[in-house]
Amino acid sequence: MKKLPALLLALLTLIVSACSGNRSAQTESVSGAGDTLTTCSELLTLVRMDNGVFLAVIANPWDTTQELQRLVLVDRDQHSASLPAGTVIKYPVRRSMVSSVMFANAIDELNATGAIAAVTDAKYFKTPAVRQAIDNGTITDLGSSMQPNPELIASSAPDVILTNPYQNAGHGMIETLGIPIVEMADYMESTPLGRAEWIKLLGALYGNYEAADSIFEQTVSNYRLWQSRAGDKRPKVLTEMSAGGVWFVPGGSSYMARIIADAGGAYPWSDNDDAGSLQLDFPTVYNAAHDADYWFIKTDNPQFSYSDLREAYPLNARFEAFNNHNVYFLDTDRSLFFEEMAFHPDRLLRDFVIILHGDSARGEQTSYYKPLYRR
Repeated sequence: MKKLPALLLALLTLIVSACSGNRSAQTESVSGAGDTLTTCSELLTLVRMDNGVFLAVIANPWDTTQELQRLVLVDRDQHSASLPAGTVIKYPVRRSMVSSVMFANAIDELNATGAIAAVTDAKYFKTPAVRQAIDNGTITDLGSSMQPNPELIASSAPDVILTNPYQNAGHGMIETLGIPIVEMADYMESTPLGRAEWIKLLGALYGNYEAADSIFEQTVSNYRLWQSRAGDKRPKVLTEMSAGGVWFVPGGSSYMARIIADAGGAYPWSDNDDAGSLQLDFPTVYNAAHDADYWFIKTDNPQFSYSDLREAYPLNARFEAFNNHNVYFLDTDRSLFFEEMAFHPDRLLRDFVIILHGDSARGEQTSYYKPLYRR
């Protein structure tokens, strides 16, 4: 048997160690029911049983000692006499209502776009095949996610509804339709790779688990490779900008803060425990990050420039990153950042490593962020 190359062996070791964090008591309780397929996620346990049934146990993100949901995915072409307790869904799903551009993009990656029957907030979907299907009416536009059209939901006849759960909040009238709701709690995961692993649940639902597993393994490999290329320096990183007197920065336990740390960046709010956003005023941000080496901004302006940033708020010009021309922006209107970020965190990590540690990534091009225009 040939020995693995040292670099590959090291990466595989990193992958295993990276995905052996704390898992909830509820998800651990089903690990003996079959082959456990999830290793990174703290909230999702996906088990493949001997009879081909997938058991998905989703922990309550706000009390991980409790279950949020238990799904029993049954091959629609096979008969299973004995099933575990849970909401039964036949796979592959043939028709589904999808509430997120991230889910739709992943479903498209799994070659199951034809199984998307309807979406909410259709104007935000940019994945080419999904956008085309919406425009030609193959995928039904249900209107706002806050008040989807119940008649259109019924007429689109979905087998399942994919949506996000929220604390102390239900799903309104869609709960009365008798259609199974899949509670996609991926956004509550504490690590980027934990969130990315939820593509395995989509793979099981849409009858392409092996492809989903392959996508995830490649994501993990890429993520660890780019993490290993972060340099020894720890440049200070600032994100977003003030709007209407409020500056929303990622909490210290957020998805973005974790990727910045994995990219070798120093984040001013890293000691904060919040997994969401912090609502701060300009002076607070300035005091903590006026000396940031790099500044990353999201905007829908494809030609965003230093003069635009100064015009938005004149005091922005006082940041060192501004004066050193180390401000980078992401064009949210034209990139697929929001479509890809959940299940491909390696692509965002790659951008940060290329920008923060250019010496270790010479010749590499970023996917999302580019330098602010100098005018």
